[in-house]
Amino acid sequence: IERDVIARGIFTSRHDLNRKLMRYIRHYNKSAKPVKWKYADPRHRLTSTLSVTGH
Repeated sequence: IERDVIARGIFTSRHDLNRKLMRYIRHYNKSAKPVKWKYADPRHRLTSTLSVTGH
């Protein structure tokens, strides 16, 4: 939100800021897609040994 709305915007009032933030959120919620993570290098993958507890 900060990068897409706040840093690029000119706001005449708090009401104007709120209106533009809500417009951004409504648009984002309509077009949001899950992030697809890719790890080509297996050394950067988390392994099950990292999540084992010592209890």
